[in-house]
Amino acid sequence: MRLGTGELSPELIPNDAFKKIIHEDLSDQLSSNYEEPKGNIFLRQEIQKLVNKRGIQCSTNEICITSGALQGLKLISDGLLIPKSKIIVESPSYINSIRTWHRIQSEIIPLSIDYIKNDINSIFKENEDYSNSIFYCNPTLHNPTSNSYTYNEKEKILKQCKEKGIPIVEDDIYSELWFDGNPPKTLKELDSSNNVLYLGSLSKTVSPGLRIGWVIGNERVVNHLADLKMQNDYGASSISQFIATQWLKSYHSHHIDNLKVELIQRKKLMEEALNKYFGDLGRWNQIDGSFYIWFKFSEKINIKKLFQLSIKEALLIHPGEVYSDKEKNSIRFSYSYIEKNKINESIKKLREIIDKENLIY
Repeated sequence: MRLGTGELSPELIPNDAFKKIIHEDLSDQLSSNYEEPKGNIFLRQEIQKLVNKRGIQCSTNEICITSGALQGLKLISDGLLIPKSKIIVESPSYINSIRTWHRIQSEIIPLSIDYIKNDINSIFKENEDYSNSIFYCNPTLHNPTSNSYTYNEKEKILKQCKEKGIPIVEDDIYSELWFDGNPPKTLKELDSSNNVLYLGSLSKTVSPGLRIGWVIGNERVVNHLADLKMQNDYGASSISQFIATQWLKSYHSHHIDNLKVELIQRKKLMEEALNKYFGDLGRWNQIDGSFYIWFKFSEKINIKKLFQLSIKEALLIHPGEVYSDKEKNSIRFSYSYIEKNKINESIKKLREIIDKENLIY
């Protein structure tokens, strides 16, 4: 039972809609030739409409289709960074759990989210050279902590990055899953100086297997990233792009509404179980959307041993150390993948392991 997997459960992926698209539209309209470097123009038009609802004004020439947001990160690292670059990242961060930036020579500078929020007026060092650097952040429904910066915090992040000449890479793949009302404004919407490269994807909201994401930014930069993409793989699958186009045109909005209802139910079940079995062991912040509960133990715990023992009981957890080497007392729980009727028993079993093995010290 997967207590940490950051994907939609197979039962939440709209395979019936995909079958309908393939059956009704694919045979008559599909062209399986190579697409242009930036991606299928009809898909870019649909993405333009989608992000416009988030307040982002852009042209189709400022959009590049990628094979998921992950490829967008890879293109940015290959195309915009040099060995002397500094990659400033929030900590903890999803970026530490993947290999995309691990082998590049640029220096990675982690800034804790608590530090950023507490020192919001002076995030960057006064006399530090930040030329050729970037700030990668996940400002709304952050993975793994579910943090969302306030409007004021986002304004100050934008201002300081502009003053220091630091472009921002905004990863916004979860904000459509904001549970109550409209999600907060993106950095991209608030940016008036074209200093933000914006990453989006259908992997978390629709299906990881489609492998459809996008980068939105300055047209010159996007042209460069599109050229790099063509050198790497000749473009994202034309079939996936076609399905994604039809999906966004006819199905997406209704799906998101239904998905949020389902995720809210799952979140409540997991919070009830955590209150019952883990309430005396630690805390977590209010969950405004997405998949994750970032649980911080109030006392030290042997997470490595808990992970090993959990595996033997067919439980998979995500220790906080995956996302930062300083987070040895945290777990990222996810309610998006595990079956609803398994949530309570899984959390209960995890607590039983902790008590039986005396893992709190």
